[in-house]
Amino acid sequence: MPVLIWADVLAAYVMWMVMLYLTNVWRLNFTHAAAIINVFWGMKSIMLLPMQFIVDTFMGNYWMLTISSFAYSTGLGFLTMSTPPVLAKATGTCSAYEHQCIGQTQQILFYTALGLIAVGLSGHLISLGTFMDEQLVEEVQENFTTRSRVTWFVGSCMAILIPIGGVLAICYANLWSIRFGIAAICTVLATILFLSGSCSYNCVSPQGSSLTTVFRVLVAAKSKLFHKCPTDANQLYQKRDPDLFFLPHSRLLRNND
Repeated sequence: MPVLIWADVLAAYVMWMVMLYLTNVWRLNFTHAAAIINVFWGMKSIMLLPMQFIVDTFMGNYWMLTISSFAYSTGLGFLTMSTPPVLAKATGTCSAYEHQCIGQTQQILFYTALGLIAVGLSGHLISLGTFMDEQLVEEVQENFTTRSRVTWFVGSCMAILIPIGGVLAICYANLWSIRFGIAAICTVLATILFLSGSCSYNCVSPQGSSLTTVFRVLVAAKSKLFHKCPTDANQLYQKRDPDLFFLPHSRLLRNND
């Protein structure tokens, strides 16, 4: 399970490299390239709240990690395919790393890749830490055996060493297709390893989101907006329980209309 950290580390490094890719290959000025990257990070931040609601209400952390990992893998794959040499023959464009070799197909793949990587990054930020805590709780309940300790230690070491190796390989690679391809291959491998342990995970079902209560209050408040307050306070909707103590209703906040 810690192998999913590969995707986060490599994707973050790749997004830093994309800035150089846009200025060196696409020949965009610094302001235009920075605007594209800023839109990417903004999109990632905006998606956190609705995706958290989906996780808490419908999906759960396991399925969010699965979907976001597939999004990561597909996004980095599209990013690799958007480089000029990969689809040069299929699109009829040149294969050099020059701006005139960037056709419409490469642009579509590039922007689609940014969206998918943003989905993967948001999903991991929301669910990865919580999902790991759920597994640790399960291990503690099982007295955290020696075998589980070794497995966790090996997984943690791999989660640290392999991203470092991937970053070094990306640094020393001269071709952009290879740079992005290394990140895509590592992310696909991390996804496969994560799915291989699906049978042993402690998957907690969704418990509901607090945002649901907030939305219900807002809807109820809006529906009551044009209702007049009854003269008799006993006609107000409230829970009637003789064992509970309620403060008496005040007339100071009444609408006299």
